[in-house]
Amino acid sequence: NEVQISEKMQDYEEKNYNSIAALYKAAGFTNINIVPLCDLNIFTSKKNGQVEDITIDGDSDFDEGDVFSKLSNVTITYHSMK
Repeated sequence: NEVQISEKMQDYEEKNYNSIAALYKAAGFTNINIVPLCDLNIFTSKKNGQVEDITIDGDSDFDEGDVFSKLSNVTITYHSMK
C-alpha cells in the first residue's frame, strides 16, 4: 500500500503533465489531481502543458526514495493558456 518515489518521478521540470501523471499512476498513486494554472499567453505559450509543481499531501519537498501511501493526494500543477 506504499509508493516509493523514483528518480523519474522526481525529474518533472519541463515535462508534459500527462506523461508525469501517467508515471505517478503507474507507480501506484490513486488520488491524482491535475490543475491547470491558466497563466500563459501567446508569448509564453511554449510552456503550455509543462509541469510547474507536484505536491504529495500538500508537500512539494520530497526526494527520490521517499515512501508515501498509495492513497496520498498528489497534485500536479501545469502551465496552460489563459
